[in-house]
Amino acid sequence: MTEAPAEVVRFSYTAGQAMDGARIRVRMPETQQVFQVGRTDAQGQFAFVPDRPGNWIVEADDERGHKLEATVTVGASAAAAEDEPERVVVPRQILMWALLGSLLANAGLISALIGAKKRTP
Repeated sequence: MTEAPAEVVRFSYTAGQAMDGARIRVRMPETQQVFQVGRTDAQGQFAFVPDRPGNWIVEADDERGHKLEATVTVGASAAAAEDEPERVVVPRQILMWALLGSLLANAGLISALIGAKKRTP
């Protein structure tokens, strides 16, 4: 009996810092059933041994608002999936705060410009 190779996924923030201790869920191809759960190590890595070919979804959640998802293709279709982009999930609450901050900043800038025009002779 040959042992299947482990698949290793590394998760990091955009600045390159490892997502150490992030909660991991590995979902099976087609059914999306949870296959394995765990946590990343200090380097942001997590390994699992898939039991069938297909596209495995590995989700990382640092439980502080950052979530990442990676697709690991096992088997014959692995070469075709190398070009598949990684999806980043941003929580809705963070998007709403970013939008509100942008609106307030733009309103302040417009107010400052109007005030500057009124003071100009």
